[in-house]
Amino acid sequence: MCRQLKAARERLANARFPNASPTVPQMTVSRRRFLSRTLAAAGVGLAGLSLPRKCDAETAVAEAGNDVATAGYDFGPFKMGVQSWTLRTYNFETALAHARSFGLDFIEFTNRHVPINTLSTYVQKIRGQMSQHDITPSAMGVVAMKADENKLREVFEFAKAMELQSITANPEKDAACFDLLEELVDEFQIPIAIHNHGPGATYDKSAEVLEWVEGRHKLLGGCVDCGHYLRSGERPEEIIAAMGDRVYGVHWKDAKSVTDPAEFERLKETLPKNRVRRLEQENMVMTIVGEGELSLPGVFEALQNVGYDRPISLEYEENEKNPLADIGVCLANAEAAIETATKS
Repeated sequence: MCRQLKAARERLANARFPNASPTVPQMTVSRRRFLSRTLAAAGVGLAGLSLPRKCDAETAVAEAGNDVATAGYDFGPFKMGVQSWTLRTYNFETALAHARSFGLDFIEFTNRHVPINTLSTYVQKIRGQMSQHDITPSAMGVVAMKADENKLREVFEFAKAMELQSITANPEKDAACFDLLEELVDEFQIPIAIHNHGPGATYDKSAEVLEWVEGRHKLLGGCVDCGHYLRSGERPEEIIAAMGDRVYGVHWKDAKSVTDPAEFERLKETLPKNRVRRLEQENMVMTIVGEGELSLPGVFEALQNVGYDRPISLEYEENEKNPLADIGVCLANAEAAIETATKS
């Protein structure tokens, strides 16, 4: 057991970003906060915890995984949820259970968990699963879109049946597609949140999103994927300010630059092939939220300033086979950053 715990701890430690902005909460504080809460939920205190040599509280939590439920977090005025891609290796029922164990009230689901299907029996089944876990569906995506009215209408009909607050989308850069989307958002009153996906994607820079929604229906806007905008060399808090009331979704994600040659080589040996390609092209990797270049308080302040009142979706893409301990750290960092942002 200790070997597994040590490996989990080393992976978390190696993810630290030494050059992070001083406005970002220090991980040593928030990780301890996460551990204290998690162990308390299990009826264990940090001070009284007795573990074998080389095994400590942090690694015990990593090992506990599914068996340890976290107590609730305080996200202040913000609504925190999860993008189900974070839990993509679990079936939907298990993903919902994990989301609830972290005290999250909202889920944005992907096609992997909930394929689009407007049959009433299917909709009732999915809504029933979420209701059993007291979780509200916030959005779905990312949905590819082109100028096909029948297919687009099916997407909106499904979103209406699921009572979604928005649709996270990747529409073709085509005037005919946007003309149809304008008609449908007006008819259904469900916003389209255009998702950026980093360098080489249909929407890379925020200017592309703003260009395609400019002068169009107010329910056409953006989903600010913080990690991918960092990959594109942009600051998410500035994008939120620029988009203003056209922000219809936020993917809470972080990324960091890799400048140390030794770390670069180590990551090449441990990352999946698609991540290695990204590392080689961009010298960047995704990381635990709060351990990269994202200004957490800055993003929350920006959201407050534009009056954002929709759910925020944590989307943690790394460590897909065992993400639970990392999710806890991400949420603890969010809690600490919100405390800072709302006091300023």
